[in-house]
Amino acid sequence: MIVWRLLVAASGLLGVTLAVLEFDGGLGALSQQASLAAGLLYALLAALAVVRPVTDLPWARGAMASILALVAVTYAFLLSPDYGPLYSLLEHVVTPILVIADFLLLAHATQTSWWWPISWLVAPLAYLAYYLTQGLDLYPFLDPQDPGFAGLIAGFLVGLLAIGYAMLAVVRARSAR
Repeated sequence: MIVWRLLVAASGLLGVTLAVLEFDGGLGALSQQASLAAGLLYALLAALAVVRPVTDLPWARGAMASILALVAVTYAFLLSPDYGPLYSLLEHVVTPILVIADFLLLAHATQTSWWWPISWLVAPLAYLAYYLTQGLDLYPFLDPQDPGFAGLIAGFLVGLLAIGYAMLAVVRARSAR
């Protein structure tokens, strides 16, 4: 388990490091922030496993899977994806797949609650607040002046809830077997 968690941590941290080097230190994009958070979370999980092997932090793993699903889907369908650079492949494909697989395949249903997907919306909403208050212009579809902005945000939130509850259902179904 420790090696797996170190692999996930390395993917996230290498992806964000390469992206920061590519973009001269910028951490404004959600993909960089999510990769950094995933790398730190899984490094912490690996370290905790040395001390206490039963430490899983399933809520945090589910939240991370949810936000990385948002990163992967948004990049693939709303931006002009270029998976050629290694940082892009790690941030938008490899790390999301590893984190989502970790939650779906290794989380235990007895440790989950129905309200988790709702609480997992805090991170994307916090990023949106950061994005808007900092006046970032990284995503053309996140324009608060656009009349469809509120509907877009509502759609993102509904989509994230659907993803969250689908992941929770998979974890529970797998654990029931």
